[in-house]
Amino acid sequence: MGNNENQGGYADDGVYYAKGTFDNATEYNNEIICLVNYTDEYFNAMDAPLSAKEFDEVATLLDAFQAQNEAAIEGLNALGAYNDDDRLVITAIAYVKELTAILSTDYKGLVNMIKEQTCTAQEYTAQRDQFSVRMQQITDMLEEAFETFSENHDQEEDDEDDFSGFEGMGGMHQGMEQVDFDPNNPLLHAVHGISLEDYAAAASKMASGMSDDQVASALGVERPQWDEANQLWQQRMQQDTEMAVIGLFGQYFATAENHPKFQNLAQDSSSAINQENLARIKVDAEYYFELSGAMQAAYSQGMDGAQWLREIHGLSIGEFQAVTMQWAQSPVFAAMIPFQTQKTKEYEAKFAKEAGGNIADDVEF
Repeated sequence: MGNNENQGGYADDGVYYAKGTFDNATEYNNEIICLVNYTDEYFNAMDAPLSAKEFDEVATLLDAFQAQNEAAIEGLNALGAYNDDDRLVITAIAYVKELTAILSTDYKGLVNMIKEQTCTAQEYTAQRDQFSVRMQQITDMLEEAFETFSENHDQEEDDEDDFSGFEGMGGMHQGMEQVDFDPNNPLLHAVHGISLEDYAAAASKMASGMSDDQVASALGVERPQWDEANQLWQQRMQQDTEMAVIGLFGQYFATAENHPKFQNLAQDSSSAINQENLARIKVDAEYYFELSGAMQAAYSQGMDGAQWLREIHGLSIGEFQAVTMQWAQSPVFAAMIPFQTQKTKEYEAKFAKEAGGNIADDVEF
């Protein structure tokens, strides 16, 4: 295919612009990057209105994001394979399709939680972490496809240009960024000596089956003091327009295992965690990805996915999230994405039928 400089290619500054065609493997690689590397732009654009709780603006941007996904798939299909090697383009299409599903379920659920302010801190963190993990999974999948394509075709190149890399994910969905905060912010002051870091660690332990009495004991307070602190911290999260409390809570929640007050306290898992199922999700890929899809479906239908997991399978969200990182790094992950997506659709239909219809249809966004 000929190089049409009016449509794209390498500009004088060395930056590559899409032209819809390619002359070699490097240009093919860069064409795909031009088609899929826009997630940061949209997530960063949605950050400010989401923090300001301007939900109409978030919805408008999200619609534009999804329209960009549709355009990307059209462009990828039009680009086709490189010398009969279609692995990269197929993976890129799968990435965009999964991104579309994540935005419609995990991200939309996260926005609704902020909008309605009816969820607990644990539920919000679980939803945000699920979103972050799924985004990281599909990003890793696509990055690996770019690397494989480069390894297979970089010897064909006669020019000095290196293969461009996929920039990956950024913005809000990373979730683990360090949060800047004002230490003098009254919303961050300890309650009965229980700091936000203490509270986040306690929430993590309770998500894994620890009782309120055990938490109070570990923190060195009486049960009424813990109960009041628990209530006040949740109220502060709802009052915090800058979302500093929720941001720090998530940061502390992720490092809860290292909190010194909970290091030597055993958890009561006899009733909250089914040990057989806990062992199973660590080794049975289909079982893990089915439950992951089911929780995603539950949240999309307005249900509490974490509660469903505990009631039906005896598993806490804390234990499930601990296994999530194992599967995120597994070589079987890419192959299981279609399976999880299918299970999500099956459970959405199941939950909607049990509720007497698709209750999500009545939720405005």
